Amino acid sequence: MPKNVKQNHNQDLGRWGEAVAHHFLERKGFRILDARFRVHQQGEIDLIVYDQADLVFVEVKTRHLKHRQTAYETLTPHKKKALLASIDAFLAGHEEPYQNLRVDWVIVTAHPADSSEGDYATVDHVLGVDLY
Repeated sequence: MPKNVKQNHNQDLGRWGEAVAHHFLERKGFRILDARFRVHQQGEIDLIVYDQADLVFVEVKTRHLKHRQTAYETLTPHKKKALLASIDAFLAGHEEPYQNLRVDWVIVTAHPADSSEGDYATVDHVLGVDLY
């Protein structure tokens, strides 16, 4: 598969996973504040939400069921550093006081259509991921 086709497929899969995570968190009672918050050099925060009085930065990882690398293996030291820099940039532009801050991880696993049920996803929500 040519690189640009694979990249487009991965971007589409990632956007689909973010939409699944967005809907999942709303159904759990989270209030969405921002999505795809981009910091020029640092990177992007997939979702920023309120969980009652807590401000939560959500990293969404989307994988196919048969993907060799687990979503947990993708949280590299470089990714952690970029995420922390993006969080700092967000907080610098928002002066509201927050009771608590945390980072959650939503792992969306895409299951291909292999029956009459069609495509579906499973969602794993990890609260309070340690970035240090």
